[in-house]
Amino acid sequence: MTLNLNLPPEALEALEAASAALGCSPAILAAVLDVESGGFSEAARLAARRFEPHVFRRLGGGSAASHAGAFRLDPELAERASSHGAPQIMGFHAELLGYASATAMRKAFLEGGWPEQIDAMRRYAEATGLASALRSLSIPEISRIYNGPAYAKLGYHLKLSAAYARLSGGSAARVLRLGDRGAAVERLQRALSAAGFAAAPDSAFGPETEAALKGFQQARGLKPDGVAGALTWAALELAAAPEAVEPPPTRAEITVDRIFRHRGKIGALLTALAALRAEAAAFAASLNLDFSGISQRLRAALSDLTLEQGLLLILAASILWPRLGSPALRFARRIF
Repeated sequence: MTLNLNLPPEALEALEAASAALGCSPAILAAVLDVESGGFSEAARLAARRFEPHVFRRLGGGSAASHAGAFRLDPELAERASSHGAPQIMGFHAELLGYASATAMRKAFLEGGWPEQIDAMRRYAEATGLASALRSLSIPEISRIYNGPAYAKLGYHLKLSAAYARLSGGSAARVLRLGDRGAAVERLQRALSAAGFAAAPDSAFGPETEAALKGFQQARGLKPDGVAGALTWAALELAAAPEAVEPPPTRAEITVDRIFRHRGKIGALLTALAALRAEAAAFAASLNLDFSGISQRLRAALSDLTLEQGLLLILAASILWPRLGSPALRFARRIF
């Protein structure tokens, strides 16, 4: 397949090899690459790096507005909280892809160039379930795995669909607007009607078609300008495709996801709770109280709590004890 990409021969060869190994179209891999790094200049694509402050905080690195600031705090964590190279793979996937660290992945990306970075895309696809979505050309699933659950709000699936259509030659993306006529307009009208926005298929782009188009664009989060461009065509094509219905996540899956995302905070809270327990034991000993009996009764009470309630209790204790602990101890000593 001839790809309409302004890439050097080694990049095209790597794309062909990776797509053959995955059993997917080279055009869909090229489309992901195009969407991910299309905003960078050609010279900067291989060395591209996007720092994600919220990821740095989530990984326990603290607050940093830029990669430079994060690098001063923790060089490895700064790389783990950044997406790298033309495929924009997050650094925290480094070990999953066979690298010793995010820093090592960054170094390999810069030294290996296109072949290394595109092969990393292949390994990522094999390790995450993306390969199956690539083979079936499931644009929503590809978007979810590669860009995250908020892909639809960002319009990622529309950009990916438009890029794939352009690169594969499988779909024309002629821009249509008020006053146009012909078979392409009729195709637009039928697609709008199928999506639930009635437009008579008379091959004439009149006020009725424009109103239907604006309604569709508004519903899909696109700019409601009444002009059918590449993103609008992509949205119409996706609207016509049957969507796979995924079962909702279980409570256990949600809990595990919360624990994973907040594991740094939970570790700090558990440390604070251990310190609180030690202080409580010392206080009970100073008053000749049986702390083990108190502890057993507390454990029995806590056993009835859900995991979320227990974590909230730990959070409240760790926040309030440093402020209220000393006054509470002084008050208790006066009573006893």
